[in-house]
Amino acid sequence: MDKDAGRLQQVRANLQRLGLQAQLLTADAAQPDDWWDGQSFDRILLDAPCSGSGVIRRHPDIKLLRRVRDIETLAAQQIALLCALWPLLRPGGQLLYATCSVLPAETTQVITRFCNAQPDTCIEPIAAEWGQAVETGRYILPGSSGMDGFFYARLRKSSKLLLCRTAARRCASLRRFVHAGFVVFLGLLLISPPAWTAGFNIIRATTRLEQAVYVLDADIAYDLSPAVADALNNSVPLTIQLDMQIQRNRPMLWDETVAALQQRFRITYHALAQQYVVANLNSDQQYSFPPVKPPSEFVGRIRDFPLLDRSLLQPDQRYMISLRAELDIEALPAPYAPQAYLSTAWRLTSDWYTWPL
Repeated sequence: MDKDAGRLQQVRANLQRLGLQAQLLTADAAQPDDWWDGQSFDRILLDAPCSGSGVIRRHPDIKLLRRVRDIETLAAQQIALLCALWPLLRPGGQLLYATCSVLPAETTQVITRFCNAQPDTCIEPIAAEWGQAVETGRYILPGSSGMDGFFYARLRKSSKLLLCRTAARRCASLRRFVHAGFVVFLGLLLISPPAWTAGFNIIRATTRLEQAVYVLDADIAYDLSPAVADALNNSVPLTIQLDMQIQRNRPMLWDETVAALQQRFRITYHALAQQYVVANLNSDQQYSFPPVKPPSEFVGRIRDFPLLDRSLLQPDQRYMISLRAELDIEALPAPYAPQAYLSTAWRLTSDWYTWPL
């Protein structure tokens, strides 16, 4: 798609030369109401208009023709394109943002601004040997390996702020199963109601049976002590661990642990980008958050989490579920570990919250 029919003629000629086929559309990507049929896309490649600063060595006239005000105009246009195309991407889909500019105002700053405004964005790392990795994407610098300068950012759309998919181990009498969809949100970790003392608190947790699968709903509040909050705001990464246990009640014997699940994620504050980055340590995915309180529907909520298939449980037996949240002080950087072991301010662990399945 391009709103310039002349450029599409060049694309058509290249397709014919390569023996490839594609549907070409002359339209403005920033105006989807004029062309979108309502069907969500799995992948979107946005080759955004830019200053062309990465190709100056082949087009030196750019240095004479571009003005400072052009960069501001182009950055606004890039943001507008991202905002217009993002709703067209299905949850779980990916958008690749690409420019032939290496100016931060058109690359890293654009992605940071967009992610701060869109809480359902996740910056996916680009695993490659070429170029130079940065927090929001990957650069190819002009002249590197004889190439022009480019910037790429890969964004994944999530219907919730943090999704995880991990494999859970069961006892020998039960087979392995896969679970997905754990949602943990950052807001209450940073801003907590004044009535709470420092610590992690599981406010509510329930399960229900839907289509032969037990699903979990829960609300968790995270209240950091001043020492831990100060460390986080000074870019010390914090690792939060969630433990879940499903046990079968045996009146004459000790309870049998049927399944033990563990979810870990790391939270880091990046001062230069002025954003928090949550890394899901089970799935290696990353999610960015602005340093403000997120929408209330996202705060500390776990909803519709598929926990366990009913067929894995024995009939006429009583099962209990336990949930706990804790700060993993063993994962702290070496200079902070001794202090954490000796100070109660760092021992942030909720009580086990237990309820019948």
